[in-house]
Amino acid sequence: DRSRDYAEVEYCNGNFSKVREVIKIVFDKSKSFYDRSRAYFVLIKMLCAEKKLREALDIGIKVLTFLGESLLFRFSDESTAITFTKIRSSFESMTDDEFYKLQVMEDSDAL
Repeated sequence: DRSRDYAEVEYCNGNFSKVREVIKIVFDKSKSFYDRSRAYFVLIKMLCAEKKLREALDIGIKVLTFLGESLLFRFSDESTAITFTKIRSSFESMTDDEFYKLQVMEDSDAL
């Protein structure tokens, strides 16, 4: 769908206000979860870029729940911050070689 692609282009350009507009259109027009899935992915990436990690996490959990993944725990704001700090730290301390050795996601539709 062109709107989903357009949202991703605007994300890459850093035009987050336009991304929000386009994603709203995608959500309004979509008839299935699959139609919205790419927009959710762009939305989550955008929220992370804006450092709105809690909102990104909440949407990610909503999407995973819709996909049938059972989450047996809840994050507290403090534990979420600690987890993200640890993840960020591990990425920041990686060499380029270590980063490039990470396993590539094979299913482009998986979130």
